[in-house]
This record gives sequence, C-alpha cells and structure tokens, in this order.
Amino acid sequence: MKTLMGYARTGSASVAGFYFPCRPVRAGIIAGLALGFFIFSSAISIAADGGRIVLTSIIEKEVLVKDKDGKEKLERMEAGKVKNVPGDEIIISVNYENTGKSESREVVINNPIPGGTVYKAGSAEGASSMILLSADGGRTFESEGKVSIIGTDGRVRKALPEEITNIKWTITKEIKPEEMGSVSFRAIIKK
Repeated sequence: MKTLMGYARTGSASVAGFYFPCRPVRAGIIAGLALGFFIFSSAISIAADGGRIVLTSIIEKEVLVKDKDGKEKLERMEAGKVKNVPGDEIIISVNYENTGKSESREVVINNPIPGGTVYKAGSAEGASSMILLSADGGRTFESEGKVSIIGTDGRVRKALPEEITNIKWTITKEIKPEEMGSVSFRAIIKK
C-alpha cells in the first residue's frame, strides 16, 4: 500500500447553532476527509497508485415529504437546508471517484466522527470495503463490536457508540478509471 502524505485543512462549521470542529487527518491513500463536515460539498483530490481519487463529502438528513399524490415518504436533503435539532439523525457520506487514467488499489478513507455528534451503532456501510472503527482518535482500529477502551475503573470494556471517534473504510477492490462509489455512516446530533 502506497501512502501519500498531506493534510486536509483544519476548520469548523456549524449547523443550527451547533459547533462541529473539523480535525486534521492525513490525506492520500489514507484519505481522511475532515474538510469541514458541515460544508456540504467539500472535496479533496489525491493521487493513488497511478489513479486519482476525488473524495466529496455530503451531510444529509432524511425528512418526511409529500409526493405529488399526497403520500408521505422519506427523502434525503442536505442537512444545512433543513432544521436540525439535538437528537436528529444525519447521514455522512463520502463519495469517491477515480478521475485518473489507471486503477487505484487499497484506497483507505479514514473519517472522524464530527464533533457535536455521536456515531449510530451499526450504521457504517460501503460496498466492497472493510469497515473498522476507532475509539482513540484513529490510532487503532477494530471491527464493530470489538472496539474496546479502558474504563474509569481501569478495566478494559467494549466502547459505547458515543466513544467511537473514527471510521475507516478500506476499499477491497481496484477502483477503475471513471469508477465511482460511496461509503457512509449515520450520526446523532448531541443533546
């Protein structure tokens, strides 16, 4: 696996008055997307094994809307365009595309959980990817349900959803030129 160095910019953003710090993370094959979780079409481009991977993040919320026949249905809308209150569930997606002329292999996306939110257990997904979680700021990763921390009593215990700090997806297939994909997870806005 080739590791390219670089950092996404550090910043912060807010939605509905909530402050969400954005942490710096490595970009490259380890393509952390901390470009501003609530800046709704953030993008970063990286070179990866001859390919060029462009990452775009989007934060959405499912809202109940009526269709033309008056039937209610859930529809995803950009979180910045709808009211967000503590307890609301948001969907954080990272879309990737190989804009290069050759395949990219072993692409890793390491995404911190936005400040002011809590990871929703079991919600991380991504086709053709291995998904791991961290409770120590991304220093170590384990599969969901196996992430552990040392409790206040000094004993090792399973991490709670609110203790998850990062999600890492390793794309397990070659990403061909012009191929696109997406990974995502859900988070709850803290009360």
